[in-house]
Amino acid sequence: MRRNIIVFGLILLSFSVCFGQTNQKLADEINKMYELDQSVQTDIMTAAQNGTSKEKIDELIKIQHETFKKHIPILKKIIAENGYPTYDLVGKDAGDKFFTMIQHSDADLKFQKETLKTIEKLVKKKQANARSFAFLTDRVNINYGKPQIYGSQLDYKDGQAVSKNLKDPKNVNKRRAELGLGPLEDYLKKATEFHQKMNKKN
Repeated sequence: MRRNIIVFGLILLSFSVCFGQTNQKLADEINKMYELDQSVQTDIMTAAQNGTSKEKIDELIKIQHETFKKHIPILKKIIAENGYPTYDLVGKDAGDKFFTMIQHSDADLKFQKETLKTIEKLVKKKQANARSFAFLTDRVNINYGKPQIYGSQLDYKDGQAVSKNLKDPKNVNKRRAELGLGPLEDYLKKATEFHQKMNKKN
C-alpha cells in the first residue's frame, strides 16, 4: 500500500513538472489586489448613480488614483520575482485580473510600455488575452500622445461613446478582427449603453 502511494505521488510530481503548476498563493494575492482595484471604482459609480455631490465624487476619484498608484510597486515586485503572471502560472482568471491592474498603472507610463512588450509575446503563446494586448496598446499610445490602433480608449460626446484619436478609422475593424475582437461599432454601442445607465439618475 505504501509503495502504491509513493508511486502515485511520483506520477503527480511528474505531471506537475511536465505541465506546470498553478501558483495558488500568487493567484490569491492578485485576486485580493483586484478586489480593491474594483472596489474603489464601484464606489465612484455608486456615488454617481445616487446623485452624490461633485466634491464627494472627486474625493473618491482621488482615492481610486492613489489605490492604482500604490499597486504599481507590488505589480513590479510580482513580475520581478515570478515573471509576468501567465495563465499557466496563476490561471486565466487571475492572469486577466493582473492585466487589468497593469491597465490602471497610468502613473507609470514606462512600466506600462515595458509590460506591453511582454504581453505581446505571451498572446502569441496563448498565455495572455489578445483583448488585453489591444487595450494596453491603445492605452500606451494615448498616454504618449499617439493615435490608438484598436479604438478601445473612449471619450463621451453628448452621451455617445467615441474612440479618442483613432488611427486609420476605415481599417480599424480589420485590425480588431486580427486579434479576435468584434466590430468597433458594437463596442461603442455597449459602452454608450453602460455610460447612459450609470448616469441615468444624474
